[in-house]
Amino acid sequence: MGIHNLERMFQPESVAVIGANERKESIGAALMRNLIQGKYPGKIYPVNVEGEKMWGRQVFRSVADIQEPVDLAIIATPIDTVPQLVRECGQIQAGGAVLISAGGKEIGGKGKEIEAAIRREAETFGLRLIGPNCMGITCSQSALNASFASQMPHPGKTAFISQSGSMYTSILDISLREKIGFSYFVSLGSMLDVDFGDVIDYLGGVTDVSSILIYIEDLSRHRTFMSAARSVSRV
Repeated sequence: MGIHNLERMFQPESVAVIGANERKESIGAALMRNLIQGKYPGKIYPVNVEGEKMWGRQVFRSVADIQEPVDLAIIATPIDTVPQLVRECGQIQAGGAVLISAGGKEIGGKGKEIEAAIRREAETFGLRLIGPNCMGITCSQSALNASFASQMPHPGKTAFISQSGSMYTSILDISLREKIGFSYFVSLGSMLDVDFGDVIDYLGGVTDVSSILIYIEDLSRHRTFMSAARSVSRV
């Protein structure tokens, strides 16, 4: 699907956090805290089936209850709930979803079945997916920390794309310590949809990126990757 709807994911005007909560050590709490403390200027919608107020905001029982446009959904719930949540995001015409949830193909046959169900739901609605099993994404220009890494990188014009969550955090820690600026951090995880080629194509067309740093563990769409890399190298 190329760069379709990636602009809505990296430059969203609204973000729904599905699985938001206030439990101190939880990923749902970290995602909310990072968006708020990072001073993300858009609308933030916490989504939790319990539907109580949290983080000083109204909580919605589902994304359908928001009844406002949602550009980006961040899903941090058990992976067996994700196919239905992806369907709901597609039904409200969200731009895309970052799937923090782990437990997909890396655990074997059952996980592969769940990932296949997630892909089917996303393809039905044209919903873009980053992940599953990823750290999330950050974009300095839009003050977006849609990840569970606690800090944003210093502003810069380098983008970092990684499959590995541990490499994501390692490079982020080094960049903060050495005061090296980055415009984007992108954790791709299992690459169920959006992959290296898609992100390279997108980053090659934005003004706040002059170089792209990549950590690759495996490639599934070799030609797409090479085409994107050649295209960006000529920009």
